Amino acid sequence: MQPGAAGDPLPALGRSLFDYVFAAGGRYEIPYPFERLVQRLEALVQRDALGNSGVKRVLIPLGRSLQRSAGAPEFFRFPRVVVAVDGEPREIDARAGPLLRDRLYIGYQEKAAVLEVISYNESAGRFEFQLVKDYRAGAAPRAFYANRAVCTACHQNAAPIFARQQWDETNANPRLQPLLAAYGRRRYGIEVARGVDEPYAIDNATDRANRIAPTQVLWRDGCGADDPAGTACRAAALRLMLQYRMSGASQLDREGDAYRKDYAPRITEEWRARWPGGLHVPDADLPNRDPVASMAPASSMSLDATHVPAQFDALLPRAALETWRASNPDDLDRLPRGLSELVAEPDIALLDRALRRSAATGSARELRARCTFKSKPAQAGAVRISFLCQPAPGGEALALQGRVHRRAGRITRGSVERFQVGGAAALPVLAVTHGIGVEHNGGFRVSVALSRQGLSARTQRGERIERLELIGAADGTGEALAVLRDDFAQVAAALDRLAQRTQRGDTDALSSKPFRRAVVLPDLLGELGERVSRWCCVDDPGLPAPAVQAAGATEPARDSALSEPDELLVQFYSYCARCHRTADKAPPNFLAGERTVLRSRIAQCAPRIFARLGMWGVDPERRTKTPMPPELALNAHGMSPEAWRSSAALRTLRQGVAAILASENGQPPDLTAMLVPGYESLRPCLQH
Repeated sequence: MQPGAAGDPLPALGRSLFDYVFAAGGRYEIPYPFERLVQRLEALVQRDALGNSGVKRVLIPLGRSLQRSAGAPEFFRFPRVVVAVDGEPREIDARAGPLLRDRLYIGYQEKAAVLEVISYNESAGRFEFQLVKDYRAGAAPRAFYANRAVCTACHQNAAPIFARQQWDETNANPRLQPLLAAYGRRRYGIEVARGVDEPYAIDNATDRANRIAPTQVLWRDGCGADDPAGTACRAAALRLMLQYRMSGASQLDREGDAYRKDYAPRITEEWRARWPGGLHVPDADLPNRDPVASMAPASSMSLDATHVPAQFDALLPRAALETWRASNPDDLDRLPRGLSELVAEPDIALLDRALRRSAATGSARELRARCTFKSKPAQAGAVRISFLCQPAPGGEALALQGRVHRRAGRITRGSVERFQVGGAAALPVLAVTHGIGVEHNGGFRVSVALSRQGLSARTQRGERIERLELIGAADGTGEALAVLRDDFAQVAAALDRLAQRTQRGDTDALSSKPFRRAVVLPDLLGELGERVSRWCCVDDPGLPAPAVQAAGATEPARDSALSEPDELLVQFYSYCARCHRTADKAPPNFLAGERTVLRSRIAQCAPRIFARLGMWGVDPERRTKTPMPPELALNAHGMSPEAWRSSAALRTLRQGVAAILASENGQPPDLTAMLVPGYESLRPCLQH
């Protein structure tokens, strides 16, 4: 995967999740103030088991975003807010709502009246970058798709980024809390004084978000072309994923035919051909930065506070987080495991309900184990029966450990901490939902039903654990009987039919297009005989036309009215215009406008431009700021950093800006002397 690859600002297919949530009837409807916007999101996602919101929020008064100077000089009165959705979708009309978990992020700066949005586009299989301007009281907010060249300079993975722990730029930092609390204990509905739970959740969400792109690469390309073997490979990956999710995400079924015949051979062959050096996964984590650790109190309200040293700058190229290789069996599992994060828990519940409606369907098998039991009195007249069971000889291995509470012939509660079949990993903890228990030959006989978080308890093969019987003798010995029903065979058959339809061209659910939850799952449920309606979010009726802001007039450096091109402007335009010739205030748009004003704009920005160009001549370890143009921007020109440092283009830029500065005071500029007071003390660049 190529870090820094921008792509077109407007999506060729589909729309962003932000558009689906905040647009209808041909226009955007973006609630104000910001607390109301968050409430709109919270209405779409579930709270977790502890009742925590599925929308996480932090305050960042002195961060690294393009809006970091907007709050000056009152950074702590006007902190930036960052919001991330990590909750499961609510069910709407018996179907899962839009999947926003890990896929929608919003940054808000009140003084700039700007929302910066990153949200997923399911049809295109990519994150979209958007700006909402005029987000303030009494105004009509305007939404645009952003200049991806600007965004991906820092978001080198074309996805959200966040700092590593301890997240000291956020209000989890105890040194920031009193400075923020001076303006109120709550800001934008966020408690100022709180721990690391919210930034930790956002960090986890961004990490998961950054696995989406490599998962989509494996789905599209890892199984190869849309021939029968490629389609069968994707069907097998989907089957493995569903088994994995429905059994509690403990282990993939590597022993079944889906893995051994249709999946592993095909993806191994394609992987070795396409990525012989491995598939490189970009790093979404920025180094932790404490903006006030060494700051004098007075400077916390000055522009010096916005200085981001080079080692903390998001523009620095980040090495690959990891490299996935076909030779590693765990990496071969990446596709089905990654697909498991592209579906929602309510989707799995819908599938489970569909299978339960045909409860007796599928063959059954019985597994037995030898057990020891311990009984002792419990509360309210109940008896607690603990059990530990080992595989019985002559049959398939079954190991169990858990406890049940029996009172008056009924099982009131219980759990199975270990349920392990053969060489597979133990399943996650299973709950005893109901059952009966009777005296039996001086001992007892218990029959219970099991579940996992409200869903059917299932093995890694997808088999439903239909019932568990415990038969204990008076001496504390006995046996366990587990009945497994293979109703998941219906899913396997449905996937086979879906593969055939894909080959005929009746659907593209299992094609090499991006994996789209809203296409694949309704098609699969339909094959199981379920009634399905349109799912969000792959079509766009009622959405306003997507828009980008105009970048400006045609290239002024080559104006036909000139007798010859202005070589300095030509080089600026070639290497800097992607980010600095825009309608936005940040980064400084000194290349926007007509030719007649460009020289004066460059002159205003000359000290800072000279400093950033000069960093190319400084050893990386000694740089106080990252150089411009950023290293990754050189990829668009097919140029290495080494080649750029000795290039005629860089020489023209440095000499041209040096000449502008020399004309101001009659002396050539000295980079070291200029930076003694600090980079932020240099003359500000244009911001209009």
